[in-house]
Amino acid sequence: MLNSHQQRVFDSVVKGENTVLIGSAGTGKSHLIKHIKEWGAKNGINIGVTGMTGVCSILINGTTLHSFAGLDILSKHSSYYVKKLKTNCPAGERVRKCDILIIDEFSMQSKWFFEKFIEIMNGLRDDRNKPLQYVFSGDPKQLPPVYKQFEDNEDKKKYCFESSVFKDVFGDNMFILKHNFRHKDKGYAELLEKIGTGNIDIEIAKKLKERVKKKDIDKDITHLYSTNSEVEQHNEYRYNKINEEENIYPFTDSFIPQKNMRNIKSRAKYDLLEKLDRYSRFQTPTIVKKGTFVMCLTNVDVEKGWANGTVGYIVDYIDTYPLMCKDKGLSTKYLDGEIKFHRESDILDRPEYYLFRETTIDIMEDFTGTAIRTGVPLGFAWARTIHKSQGSEIDEVYITSTNI
Repeated sequence: MLNSHQQRVFDSVVKGENTVLIGSAGTGKSHLIKHIKEWGAKNGINIGVTGMTGVCSILINGTTLHSFAGLDILSKHSSYYVKKLKTNCPAGERVRKCDILIIDEFSMQSKWFFEKFIEIMNGLRDDRNKPLQYVFSGDPKQLPPVYKQFEDNEDKKKYCFESSVFKDVFGDNMFILKHNFRHKDKGYAELLEKIGTGNIDIEIAKKLKERVKKKDIDKDITHLYSTNSEVEQHNEYRYNKINEEENIYPFTDSFIPQKNMRNIKSRAKYDLLEKLDRYSRFQTPTIVKKGTFVMCLTNVDVEKGWANGTVGYIVDYIDTYPLMCKDKGLSTKYLDGEIKFHRESDILDRPEYYLFRETTIDIMEDFTGTAIRTGVPLGFAWARTIHKSQGSEIDEVYITSTNI
């Protein structure tokens, strides 16, 4: 189901219009992309689902734009890439067969990249009657263009929508999703919106100052860092303090080819599996002990409050699988022996508990098929990177702003 704002975006896409979709986290952009993708599959419309980063492309079950279109850092003239993509190149064939190209986190494109990309796409499809339709999705307040520290090309520092070409492509066909499905606290949602637009008044500044706290790594609150090394150091310190037996749950990868690609070469299969491995949020097996502070990393039962970002404690194992409790008080009682469950049916009416089994944890798709990573969707909750927390609904965090 779509709300009225999402429906207007969908109607624009169905009409064949180039469309820009803007919305803060939680406004249903990913849900709408999924809806468009399913509509395309039912109607024989070839839709390329891409993102500007590996993490965001996995969250929408797509692939990176650079991988989809066979692009590198675009250091050469546009004509070079047009010629390359026209010469028996799988990426070129992919683009030529594509009817609609979705690009998530579009604001990470600079003015320079966008203009060059459009020039390449137009050159590649100049012999087709139907031009490529674009759907751009993202939140410009959250992710600006990425450029080197001492970049002297000003166009690489500007947003793509600062280009006159952007106006030529999209006109005024821009939609803003405002209803937030994720944040029920309107005051909090408004605070985030004002911070994102730089409209910080005295009241907001006061609220932010109230949140400046002394760091306490021995407290069970998720700490967000900008680097993997900081996260690993924090998690290792807390995990090693738990004197319990360790259980390990490895993940498995599989590949399902597209129906028309049954005879696909093994190299293409492994290329997609390698990309999944490179960008997956799950880089190591799930390792836990009783008492481990963990985070659910996928939506397993949203109606009962078990979503991406739910935190709690491993309190037991049932049939070798980890039992998690999201209530701290109940977790303490369970670990102290005051509560005990013996089978999964014992927790059916207990929404505070969830028994985690293997499930699909990450998906990446391209024209060759679908790469799937399956495993137990849990990770340490003491520390996470800001980057990998994208899409998570975490109730309480401590943000370390150094190295940003």
